[in-house]
Amino acid sequence: EYPFETGRLYDFGAIKLVPKQLFKKASVKIVKGDEKAGGRKMKTAQKSALIVEVAYNGEKKEVPLIGFGRGTQGYPVDVEVGGARFHIVWGSKSITLPFSIKLKDFQLERYPGSMSPSSYASEVVLIDKERGVEMPYRIYMNHVLDYRHYRFFQASYDQDEGGTVLSVNNDPGKLPTYIGYFMLALGLLLNMLNPKSRFRKLARAVTRDVAIKLSLTFIIIAAMQSTPLHANEQQALETVKSYDKAHAEKFGDLLLQTVDGRITPIDTFAADVMHKLHKGTNIDGLTPSQVLLGMITAPNAWQEIKMIKIKHDKIKKILGLKPDEKYASFNDFFDNGTKQPYKLGPSVEEAMRKRPIQRNEFDRSVIKADEKLNIMYMVFTGDLMKIVPKMDDPNNTWYPVKTAISEFPQKDARIIRLMFINYFNAIDKARQSGDWSDADKALGYIKSYQKSAGKAVIPPESRLQAEKFFKRFSITNKLIPVYFLAGLLLLGLMFYKIVKPEANVRTFAKVVMGIFYLAFALHTFVLAARWYIGGHAPWSNAYEAMLYVAWAMALSGVVFARFSVMVPALTSIIAGSTLAATFFNEMNPQITNLVPVLKSYWLNIHVSVITASYGFLALSAILGLFTLILFLLRGKNEHIDKSIIEATRVNEMTAIVGLAMLTVGNFLGGVWANESWGRYWSWDPKETWAWISILVYTIVLHARFIPEIKRHYTYHFAWLTTVAFASIVMTFLGVNYYLSGMHSYAAGDPVPVPKYLYVIIAVVLALIAMAYPKRKLNQSKDAAGI
Repeated sequence: EYPFETGRLYDFGAIKLVPKQLFKKASVKIVKGDEKAGGRKMKTAQKSALIVEVAYNGEKKEVPLIGFGRGTQGYPVDVEVGGARFHIVWGSKSITLPFSIKLKDFQLERYPGSMSPSSYASEVVLIDKERGVEMPYRIYMNHVLDYRHYRFFQASYDQDEGGTVLSVNNDPGKLPTYIGYFMLALGLLLNMLNPKSRFRKLARAVTRDVAIKLSLTFIIIAAMQSTPLHANEQQALETVKSYDKAHAEKFGDLLLQTVDGRITPIDTFAADVMHKLHKGTNIDGLTPSQVLLGMITAPNAWQEIKMIKIKHDKIKKILGLKPDEKYASFNDFFDNGTKQPYKLGPSVEEAMRKRPIQRNEFDRSVIKADEKLNIMYMVFTGDLMKIVPKMDDPNNTWYPVKTAISEFPQKDARIIRLMFINYFNAIDKARQSGDWSDADKALGYIKSYQKSAGKAVIPPESRLQAEKFFKRFSITNKLIPVYFLAGLLLLGLMFYKIVKPEANVRTFAKVVMGIFYLAFALHTFVLAARWYIGGHAPWSNAYEAMLYVAWAMALSGVVFARFSVMVPALTSIIAGSTLAATFFNEMNPQITNLVPVLKSYWLNIHVSVITASYGFLALSAILGLFTLILFLLRGKNEHIDKSIIEATRVNEMTAIVGLAMLTVGNFLGGVWANESWGRYWSWDPKETWAWISILVYTIVLHARFIPEIKRHYTYHFAWLTTVAFASIVMTFLGVNYYLSGMHSYAAGDPVPVPKYLYVIIAVVLALIAMAYPKRKLNQSKDAAGI
């Protein structure tokens, strides 16, 4: 079956084939008989030619074979070679099933108001005349028709939505395979419970009162503060500040349909717009709902206010901003007195012509600035505000006000027009008089209309209020400084303890640990809230994946806190760093709908286990890095040597847990793949790198059996776990951005390798080299001697 590799020998028993040349997709015409028309019909198709060398009984002959790719059979060729006659066909093998399947109906469901598919399903009837069975069945993603060891999966569908495409495989060994997976997971669990296992020996050897000496500088991320406005914006500021905060909160309770079909409070949408444009939670004390309401009803004033965040100095220069200015106004982007009124036009056009991988920092920055400007423009025009549901719409689509007035039935359009005219007039009067009661009343009519016309897709009130609360308090961003504070204080305590071993810091340490546990509890609440609001597990995109990995890192600190205070200190800092990365890399925090394949309980099982393993392995890498630093600090202080042993033991325990979770999670992924697509493994880049990571950490944990490594185990284990984490970084992030595959749900555009990555690699290699001369510890103290 296509493709073959030219020049490679394929042995089929009686004959040997050596492909010589391969011609792909040559356009040809196929003449096919048309019995009904009584004539001949011409059809153009794509076919490929494969020239092979057939060898048998000392004779060779080149034979051209014609094929049409997977799922079809090519032209058969009869050839005589070495006194024998062969019948050769290049194409897929046809297998006749012992039963038949009839399609009754294909159903495609879309998210309300969106063209994105929510799910698709096939209503079929299985007919087995041999056994007298006629059984109706519904096949959809993650719901398989399993009959006589044949398994049918919903793969895709015809573009006209009139037909379905099912993939099929024959798997009589599913049950023993699943039993094998279960035994593997059980064995890994029992390994950590067995009193004689390496993990339990390490746990007994770890002491609780050992401190580590370390001095590092970290940046504490401050909570976002309001941004003062420029002096020349005072007139516009007076206009925008005239909007009542209480009324704006009521306006925030209006509902809006997002691009992917979610129904969400306008307050959430306003916060997302603020995050995208301004990177802040307010502008001079104005809430997101106040800002959005003002942008809709007083766009001229908001065009003067500097609210679009600009980082790149070259863009600031093009827009005419001062180097120290952080924000640009809508009007800063335009110069109507020139031939090129849009200042960024040429730069945007040039950047968009480049492939994503070829874009430099300026190109990416100018595209982001252009995107922000377009978002602001669409808010001004109301095109982003899908707030008007249509009565009895089959797809429950909501529309912007302008679209509803121009396209709805005349009676409905007139009602909508009057509602919004009354509301906007009431706002104008309220801004002058300060009495917002009429505006509240007009807003109430719009809310009533939404509830009546859009009741089919409006979520429960409790979920809407939870979403408003979650967005308003921005708990995720506030966790960053809390995590950093707890980690830095714990590191300071450990440093103080090693300088003054007799000091009693137990009480203060308990208080700081309480801060860490509080941060972890709030982090857990954030995940639970996103789960409840979105209706699915919160690890389906890049932002949620990073949020969950940070939680898993903090969890590893909670789990291993009883063994050493160093663990929560390090995990607190790394969890804060991971959350900060989501902020600085401008990841989209929006809660979105799931693609059909992710609508499965396997998302909760597989992704949670395998992603949590990254947290434990990240802790292992940090412990290894810190151990290398401790080697550099070695002197006559015995506490450092004890700390090195302590760190190594906890490090090995962490790596054991991480490897076990990574392995189990990987095989759970195989089960999910088999239930969704009918195969356990497809050598997808993500799958391949997960397998590589398992091999890497298996080698790391068994390296202590190599005599040279066992002789100086603490040093070797430190650098091995530090370097091994590169495989996890590639699995978790690198594959998403640099390799394409089925695991691309959380991926973004490909980007150049960050320059700071080379710096990190150089620093790590330098640490490994500088620690090498000080690697010798007393063998009786070494962790390998357990």
